[in-house]
Amino acid sequence: MREIVGRAAERGDLPAGTDPDLVQDVVAGTLLYQALVGRPTVRADPLVDLLLHGLLPRP
Repeated sequence: MREIVGRAAERGDLPAGTDPDLVQDVVAGTLLYQALVGRPTVRADPLVDLLLHGLLPRP
C-alpha cells in the first residue's frame, strides 16, 4: 500500500507530502479496531473512499 500511495503522490493524484506510512496506518488501524471491538469488518471500498476524499486537493 505504501508504494501505491507514494506513486499516486508522485503523479499528483494525491497532495505532495502525503505520508504513505500514515495512510497505511489509518487503513490498518481501522480494520484492527473493528476486529478488536467485535464489529463486523468495514468493507475496504468505503474506507478507501473516505480516506481519499479527505486527502484530495481542493479545487
